[in-house]
Amino acid sequence: MDYSHDFKCFLMETKQQLGSGATDLRTLGQFLSEMEIFDCAEKYFIRLLEQLENDELRLGDLYDDLAKTASHKSDYDQSAQ
Repeated sequence: MDYSHDFKCFLMETKQQLGSGATDLRTLGQFLSEMEIFDCAEKYFIRLLEQLENDELRLGDLYDDLAKTASHKSDYDQSAQ
């Protein structure tokens, strides 16, 4: 499947919402989750988790993203953690 158009639209929308041109692994994970590519989304969220150590605000958002992704995968035990 070719998601390039969807990805570009998603990035433009996300940049407008965030008010900046910066995108990161979380943005990519969110895009993959919206495309229902949950395993890859989870990998990017976990990778970013390992990089964020003490950024409590971003960690909270990231754990929320992971819980939503696990829920979509029907991994209810993981989403509750």
